[in-house]
Amino acid sequence: CVGCVWFLLGLDAVSRLNFHRQMPKTSALLSEIGTTEMLGYNKVEDNTFPNVVPVLSGMSIDELKINCWPEYGDVFDDCHFVWHDYQNANFSTTFVEDSTMIGMFNNFKSGFFKKPTDHYLRPIMIQAENELGHESIRNTTIGCIGPRLGMTMLLDYAFKIALSLANHVYMNIFWTTSLTHDYIEYPKFGDNDLREFFDVFNKSGELNKTIVILMSDHGIRWGPFRGTYQGSLEDKLPMLKFIIPEWFQNMYPSAMENLNKNTLRLTTPYDLHETLLDFIDTKHQTHPTH
Repeated sequence: CVGCVWFLLGLDAVSRLNFHRQMPKTSALLSEIGTTEMLGYNKVEDNTFPNVVPVLSGMSIDELKINCWPEYGDVFDDCHFVWHDYQNANFSTTFVEDSTMIGMFNNFKSGFFKKPTDHYLRPIMIQAENELGHESIRNTTIGCIGPRLGMTMLLDYAFKIALSLANHVYMNIFWTTSLTHDYIEYPKFGDNDLREFFDVFNKSGELNKTIVILMSDHGIRWGPFRGTYQGSLEDKLPMLKFIIPEWFQNMYPSAMENLNKNTLRLTTPYDLHETLLDFIDTKHQTHPTH
């Protein structure tokens, strides 16, 4: 992909509709910038791990166990993830999560022995939590590190690393759990910061160089709202948006035509995985989200 960089930003446990409810300022800005929103993006299993692993590997958890991760106590170093495909194509790679307590590869699991990507922030985040102190939300996530939201720290890092790699091709994956994981109303507390992130990213000119995938893994999975019929539906329909520069859309019109057709179709993490692979070699790109 000539001149193409991209990053994936995940907001844990945010349905498509709850994103619009709780983050109206960000939603309005992204509408001005222009997005392609997948209205039928559907989770394939219950929680974060089995819904993100197919995005990153193209495999279900059962397939992952057969191929490279036979026991829960094993590390994931032998597993092939999408960042390996990008590394093989000479992309710089980054993987960052803002809640070390329930990191997707570390919650009741052993994580990685060696850093999985070129830039991997987990050791720094653990040190920051220990040295700066933290405030927990409910019993699973760390909401603040020192005086700042964990999500805000993650967004600052995302912008800074994008600027530092401005003359390189890269794929960066950022996953924020700290604010949105436990309460359906809490995304609103990050609305200003997320809107400011996209606004600054856009005004810097970097957004025009970048394909952004803004997504979630599922909707809220517990609480009074989840007990309703609407809540049950939204749990199964997480957010998935593509922010694609106009020059890229003009360069690959058939791919964009198919992407737009698929906005009204059922899509899954497996389809998104294939789309991530398509971005490596756009010469053969004909069917994003398949």
